Amino acid sequence: MASLLGAVLALSVPVHLNAVDRSGNPIPCGDGLHPTYDAAREQDALNLEQHLNRGAAFLASDYVGQCAALQSHRRTIATPVGAVGVIMTLMAVGLVARSQRNAVREHRQADSPRGWAITTDPRRFPA
Repeated sequence: MASLLGAVLALSVPVHLNAVDRSGNPIPCGDGLHPTYDAAREQDALNLEQHLNRGAAFLASDYVGQCAALQSHRRTIATPVGAVGVIMTLMAVGLVARSQRNAVREHRQADSPRGWAITTDPRRFPA
């Protein structure tokens, strides 16, 4: 259960690049569940425009690719952790259900009159 919760939390935390935009804020990439590359795409377009208009002093960037790589890395780690959490949770639920079924079955067998009743059927015990 903890690994399932950890995977969901890991996917819900926002992802930012180490690079900053023109205003000095980290470039957001969304989170693992809902990636958004709008800010990265905008910065890539601005950097490409600067590179084409002002020359080699301004480098073209690939922030969209970097965001996609970060999202992929996060999902690569969180998916197996979440899968293990789901499997462990299902196993725990199955074991609890099985033990409850066994307890009910044992209780019914203990209360059953068939377990201790004496048969009076004459065909079973011929004289």
